[in-house]
Amino acid sequence: MKVLFGVDLGTSAYKAVALTPAGETLATGRAPVVYRRPGPNRVQFSAVDQYRRLCRLLRDVAAAVPRDAQPAALALSGANGSTVLLDDDHQPLIPAISWLDTRAGEAYEALLPSVSRPEVLETVGWRWTPRFPLTQLAWLRARRPAVYRKARYFTIETGYFHHELTGRLAIDHSSATTFFLQNQKARRWHEPFLRALAIQPSSLPELVPPGARIGALTTKAARATGLPARLPVIAGAFDHPSAAIGSGVFDAGDLLLSCGTSWVGFLPTADRAAALANGLIVDPFRQPDGPWGAMFALTAVGTTIDRYLTSIFPLPKSLPLAERYRRFTAAASAVACGEEGPPIDPLAPPPANRAARAAICRGYSFGQLSRRLMVGTALAVRRRLAALSSTGFEPRRIVIVGGPSNSEVWTQIVADALGRELHLAGAAMAGATGAAMLAGIGAGIFRDAAEASARAQRSLRLVKPASATRAWYDQFE
Repeated sequence: MKVLFGVDLGTSAYKAVALTPAGETLATGRAPVVYRRPGPNRVQFSAVDQYRRLCRLLRDVAAAVPRDAQPAALALSGANGSTVLLDDDHQPLIPAISWLDTRAGEAYEALLPSVSRPEVLETVGWRWTPRFPLTQLAWLRARRPAVYRKARYFTIETGYFHHELTGRLAIDHSSATTFFLQNQKARRWHEPFLRALAIQPSSLPELVPPGARIGALTTKAARATGLPARLPVIAGAFDHPSAAIGSGVFDAGDLLLSCGTSWVGFLPTADRAAALANGLIVDPFRQPDGPWGAMFALTAVGTTIDRYLTSIFPLPKSLPLAERYRRFTAAASAVACGEEGPPIDPLAPPPANRAARAAICRGYSFGQLSRRLMVGTALAVRRRLAALSSTGFEPRRIVIVGGPSNSEVWTQIVADALGRELHLAGAAMAGATGAAMLAGIGAGIFRDAAEASARAQRSLRLVKPASATRAWYDQFE
């Protein structure tokens, strides 16, 4: 029995799955991402420690599959977008800077005067922000020139992991979008941005398509992961395109709602220019022969919800994240629609003022407060879909994945607020499942992502909206 291993390198946790070519899940696992916050707006982590956690995660998952299983390939997908500087021996010089880090500040454009917002959007497919390597590298060049000059290679965490696993520094075109240095249409590094940062192309990872073979596990990596030496390592994709592959979302008219640290809507589209003009960000997805992937994001909404849980609601930070969300969901389930009060906007951080925080809670139970946050999240999605509808992007089918898709109360709130049926594709492993499918493509088991999806034994659960609740949600719009 052949087994495909896929990993979703998430922002808060790494998730791994062992999958048969028929889509049967043999084992899963999860490992946390451990951040350090050494100062205001600074979020970083040890790439070396995270690689070790990745190896332990793979070892645990590999140990849980049947003894007669034959590992066929491994692929890594994930959120990516964290800056990693390597020395001549491909070892990190400083802690990796997370994409959550905003140390560059609101005046970040001054770091790169030769670069413009329109050029970034057209070239990269994403809007320029204080986050991600383009800006973080400019900040390091200006503020940490000695370490910047010492760097031999510049990459993101996936590139570093690939090198540790195979000896080859490489990333896929989808993940490279979050590097902000790739010309997305030409599928190569963008020379003007490299000149602005004084970086040579030879200091960057090789670019390969998702599903391409990167290399094979070295003997050292095999010992660390518990997987066989020379196991093929295949290029994955950015997390949301990977989740789309794992959920069977391929065609225009489909919408994947991926709920995690950020809530992201992913829509396959043939028209990249229209997607950018309508405020969406774009992934290469199935290029050059298939559609682009257009996305909108409720950025870091999961992080904001957790801040509410630990700074305003009565849940201590000492509780594991999964337990906080279990109690959050259970409390909301005990409150009926219309009994919770006005929604709480998850796109706005909790107020810093103690009196303002107390005012949010006054007169409300924990269950009501929990449901108010869920409703606020659902209405934020509704507003984004309404804006898309007005520009001609009208999804015919909505598939939802991620941790909240396991919650009956949350999925029902989203269905009711949208007034749309939801297809539940199954839990929080869609990104890892998509990575495993890409591993199968690279190993020659599947011809392409469509065949991988067609062969998977997938059942989608349908959540229908309750028409009687629509008026309650309409009053807040």
